[in-house]
Formats: sequence, structure tokens, C-alpha cells
Amino acid sequence: MPIEPKCSNCKHKQSRSICGNPQSPHFNEKVESAWHCDFYLESPAQELLKEASLKSLADNSTAGMEDLKKALQHGLPEDDELFARFVLAEGYVDIAVASKDRLSAEQLVASPEFLEALNQAEQAILIDRQGQYQYFSEPLNRARLRSIDEFYNLTGLVLKDSNGIDSAIAYLQQKIGLLSFLSTTPLLLTTFTLGSLYLEKGQNESAAACYRNILHSEPVLPSDENKNEPAIRQGAEQKLNQIESKPASGAQSGCFIATAVYGSLDTDELRCLRQFRDRFLAERVSGRMLIRAYNIAGPVLAAFIRRSETRRAIARRLLVKPAAELAKAFLARRRN
Repeated sequence: MPIEPKCSNCKHKQSRSICGNPQSPHFNEKVESAWHCDFYLESPAQELLKEASLKSLADNSTAGMEDLKKALQHGLPEDDELFARFVLAEGYVDIAVASKDRLSAEQLVASPEFLEALNQAEQAILIDRQGQYQYFSEPLNRARLRSIDEFYNLTGLVLKDSNGIDSAIAYLQQKIGLLSFLSTTPLLLTTFTLGSLYLEKGQNESAAACYRNILHSEPVLPSDENKNEPAIRQGAEQKLNQIESKPASGAQSGCFIATAVYGSLDTDELRCLRQFRDRFLAERVSGRMLIRAYNIAGPVLAAFIRRSETRRAIARRLLVKPAAELAKAFLARRRN
């Protein structure tokens, strides 16, 4: 059946439905799908994408995979490519999940379908990140990242067993970073596992930062019939309470408030404050008294600050940054 000439089927259509044909009266305009002009040029990729979408809705996510591959080969506008790649990723997810009962975890994460699911999903994520389409900011599409979260988490656990905990931490950090452009992380399971790995290494502040990210995250799957998401959040809250009931890992550095603010010991501000403590305060009786007083009051203040993003922002702007700037200036004068 011949394709009716509409802008939605035109080869000149670019991302965000902008006409890319200089000869068209619609050039550089955002066109409506039903528009057309005398310069229409049929796009086989668009028709294949529509066929794949209909098959996926009528059957399952694997039904239109071949059409999606062909559409991508022909070339699609970037926002349509994002959609096609993520639907294709979901097809590979279903194939990989169907084989999980006959494969070990190590075999599953190394299977071509498992790897291609992550490959296609990550290409879609990068398009969304770079093009600022906000595709994964939409609640429905955010929820669809749940299976990718599970795949990342499984890969991290396998890496820990095969290559060690540091390899697993590096992998999970990188995957969480891919989606850092979203307002809150959708990778709750991956983030929880990363927190557990930090705890295992004794890096309590980094673990606490992971658990806080989970607790501050927007819902991923509001209608979670299996209650997995509430269980992850409850587990994160319990872990965070355990960490905060113990002496903070900042005790060794004497930077309780700064670590509460940044969620890490590895920042320029903390390094500067530690140098000021070690090179000036610790060398003087009055300085050592000040350090002891701070070690008593610091954990209480830090626990109060870390429970609120607003408090952390205020403490960062009014306390930590000014103190670090003063310490930096003092150390610079002392070196000169």
C-alpha cells in the first residue's frame, strides 16, 4: 500500500519534527505530522518504525525487532532513533530474561542478548543526555529503566566475584553516572548495591551518599506490585541510620560537617581543611583544643545537616566553602 505523503513520513524530517528541506515552505519549522508539501520524499525508516511499534503493541517487545534494526540502518531523526533503540533494547532484555533459567549469572551477563540490551539502551540514554529530549524524565519511560537497573546490578555482582570489589565499584559508578543528567537516579537497585560495596570497604560516607540518593529519588515504578522499590528504600533508610548511629568516617579526617555536605572525603575543600588542621591547628595547644571540641560537636551537627538537601546546600555555601577559602589563603601565605 503506498504511503500517504505526510510530514511524519518524510525523509527531510529532522529531530523534534523540524523540516530540514531548504526548498520546502516549512523549512526550519516544527511541522505537524499530517502536513505535506510538493517536496515530500518518502522515508522507509519511518514506515518501518511505525510497523515495529504496531507489532510491539499487538504482540510483545520482540515482535518488531527486525523492523527496528532496518529502520536504524536506513537512518532516523535523532529523537526517533532514541525511541527505536530503547524499544530494541527492551526486546533484547526479554530474550535475555527468557534464557536466565538455563544460564548461570556469569553466562547470562556475557550472552550476546544481554550485552546488546545494554548497548542499545545506553545509546538511547546518550542521545537523550546530549540532545536534551527529556525522554527518560517522563515517568513512564523512567519506569522502563527498571530492567536496565537490574542488568547493571547483576553485572556488578558478577564483576565483584570475578575481578574484585574495586572493579565492581568502578563499573557501577560509571553506569550511575550515565544517568546523572536526570534530576534523581532511576537506578535504585544499582545504587543500593554500590552503597553495600562501599560499606564493605569501610567507606561509610560514600555508602551514606548512595543511600541518601535512593531516599531522595523520585519514584521509578509507582505501581510496584512486588513491592521491590519500597523494600529498597526501606533498606537504604536502615543502612543510613546504622551509619549515622556510629562515629562518622569523617572522624579520621576531622571534617564531619564537610563530609556530610559533600558525601565524600575526596574533594578539594576537604583536602584543604585537612591540611589546615594538620599543618597549623594540630601544632598549637589552642588548635588541638579546638579540634577536640569539634570532634565532640561535629558528629551531631553533621547528622542534622545530612538529613536535608536544603541544610546541606546552606552549610556548603555559608560554612564549608568560606572556611576552605580562608584555609587555602592562609596556607598559601604560609608557603610564601
